[in-house]
Amino acid sequence: MEHPNPHWAMRYDHAESAEKSLLPRCEELIARSHAKREQQLQAEREAVEREQARVRREAEEEARRAREAEAAAVREQKLQQDKAEGGAQRARDAEAATRRVRRLLWTAGAACLVAVIFLVFALKNLQDAKTAEKKAKTAETEAISSQKAAETQQAEANRQNEKHYWQFAILARDSKESNPIKASHLFLRGADALSRIRRGETADVQGMTRDGTAASAVDHSLVRSWIHDGAILGAQFSRDEARVLTWSRDKTARLWEVSKAEPLQTFKHDNYVTGAQFSRDETRVLTWSGDKTARLWDSTDPLAALTPAERILELEVRSGATLNEQLNLRTLKFDEWQTKVKSTAYRTIQEKLAPAR
Repeated sequence: MEHPNPHWAMRYDHAESAEKSLLPRCEELIARSHAKREQQLQAEREAVEREQARVRREAEEEARRAREAEAAAVREQKLQQDKAEGGAQRARDAEAATRRVRRLLWTAGAACLVAVIFLVFALKNLQDAKTAEKKAKTAETEAISSQKAAETQQAEANRQNEKHYWQFAILARDSKESNPIKASHLFLRGADALSRIRRGETADVQGMTRDGTAASAVDHSLVRSWIHDGAILGAQFSRDEARVLTWSRDKTARLWEVSKAEPLQTFKHDNYVTGAQFSRDETRVLTWSGDKTARLWDSTDPLAALTPAERILELEVRSGATLNEQLNLRTLKFDEWQTKVKSTAYRTIQEKLAPAR
């Protein structure tokens, strides 16, 4: 940095002008001298640090060698100690083995004496066991005889029950107010009574066959029964006779499949259903009721092919809600809904519903 007054050095060296003054040159030499001195000092410090590091490494190496020598001495001492203890242990084991041999000899002698005593008692117990076995066989024979007598009595009781069922079934079948279903039940009860007789000489297979044949003869014409909760006011076959439409005083009309006992669909009113009719293509059902309404229903409900559990899952996915433990409606969280959608059960439902869509 230059002095703000270029003529300041002239007062010190009496130079004619600031450019001819020697003071700036002197300052430059002094600065170089200081820099060189600083470099020498830095080199000396680095040399000292390297020496100190070398001394430390040598000291650490010496300490390590000392520790290794100490560890080797400890291991040698431990080895000698183990050898001494091993020799002492072998001496103790030899002494203990000698004592065990002596005890075994005494024990063998005592065991021989005890064996002789037990042999005497065993012979006596064997004799007592043979006597007890004879008594047990006698008791078993008596028990078998008693069981056979009880089975015979039970079989006779079942035969008597079968006779009563047979007589009541004949009355139900041949009376003026003939009831073939009741008769069939009674014939089958008789067959069941005979089936309870234990298989063997006491079994009555012919009687069972006779009762079963009689039951079949009574109800051979009955194919299926469908039940309402009230009087049935009417019924109608579909064109292919695969389905039956019924309506009743229980305020419902029901669509049945001929081969099943459970309704395919139930159509509800608020009063007696007084009539019902298939549409021309049988895809819809028209019902009319004492509640002053006529209602048109879809008879091709695709959900009818689902089980109750599958219908619950389909409804949860479709509505995004489910019931909690208190039977209150709860909205599904998105991850819960997504889990249900991606489940194997829901894919099965989609496959079942695909033809209907």
